Amino acid sequence: MLAAAATFVLGYSTVTASMGIFRDGESLFSRALRAGLVIRIIISLVTLIAVPLGPFLMLTPDLWCGFLASIVVTKVLGLPPLMERTYTGASAAPNIDVQLPGLLEVYSTTILEGLVLSFLLFILSFLMILILQMRDRKRRYLLSRSKPVVIK
Repeated sequence: MLAAAATFVLGYSTVTASMGIFRDGESLFSRALRAGLVIRIIISLVTLIAVPLGPFLMLTPDLWCGFLASIVVTKVLGLPPLMERTYTGASAAPNIDVQLPGLLEVYSTTILEGLVLSFLLFILSFLMILILQMRDRKRRYLLSRSKPVVIK
């Protein structure tokens, strides 16, 4: 899981360092991505608060994205779903062969969950582009109407 998180950090760092559109803090795309990221951070903080509350955990997007990623990975790799695996201790059932997920399954699931969450952030940022464009147009319109008109 840590390897997948490190992969995402390196990937995002490479993309943002190599593309000039991310360096310009005043571009529409950069502002929309920043607004989407702030909303995502707020959702993550609410998720952290919801973890101890039990039933509210079902409302968090991270849970559903991880669930979707787990289903896709188990279908692609042909493994039994994680929920059907039994993790009994060796002393409880010494003769039962337990199938634990390996590095490939955990890494793939974490990467896919990150991609799904990134796609949701992209959709959120796209909606923020629309909102910011409407706000900028309205601001320009109001500024153009406030200037005195000189008739010659």
